[in-house]
Amino acid sequence: MQLLKYFCHQWFRSPRGDRLLYSVIHNKRPRQIVQIGLGDGQRTATLLRMAARYRPDDGIAFAGIDLFEDRPSQLAGMSCQQAHRMLRPLVERLSLVPGDPFRGLAHCANRLAGTDLVIVSAGHEKAILRQAWFYLPRMLRQDSIVLVEERSRQGLAFRHMDIGELAHLAADVSVERRAAA
Repeated sequence: MQLLKYFCHQWFRSPRGDRLLYSVIHNKRPRQIVQIGLGDGQRTATLLRMAARYRPDDGIAFAGIDLFEDRPSQLAGMSCQQAHRMLRPLVERLSLVPGDPFRGLAHCANRLAGTDLVIVSAGHEKAILRQAWFYLPRMLRQDSIVLVEERSRQGLAFRHMDIGELAHLAADVSVERRAAA
C-alpha cells in the first residue's frame, strides 16, 4: 500500500516540481526533516504523512522555519498557531521557528545537528539566504540531502544541492559573529 501511495504522489497527484521531494522521502526515509519556508502548509503536511509511513516505530522530528505572522500580507501563508495545529499530529517532535532563514537558522542550527533532509522552499530573498548558508553545514551529516526549490521556465521545481556546493556557499558569506561570553 505504501508503494502505491508513493507512485500516486510521484506520478499523478503532486505537481511535477515536487516529484523529486517525494522520491527522496521514499528512497532516503528521513527521520529528521527541516523545512525553510512552509507556505500554506499543505505540501509540508503531505510530505510528513509520507515520511511517517516509512518510520512507524521511531517517528519523525520536524523543524519548520517560516515568517509566520511577519509574512507580508500579499503572500499566502499561515500563522505559527495554525502551523502547530496542522503539523503537531503528524510528527513525534515538532519545532516551529519564526523568522527569516538567516535568523531562524542562527537560532536553532546547533540543536538540529544530524538532520537527514533540508528543504528550502522558493521565495526567499537572495541576500538573506546567502547569509543562512553559513549555518547549514553544522546541521548535516555526510549523507544528508539538501533540496532547494527554484523557479524555472516550467515553474517551481526542486534540485539537489550537493555538500560541496553548500560548503562553498557557506564559506562565501561574511556573517557577523559574536564573541563567546
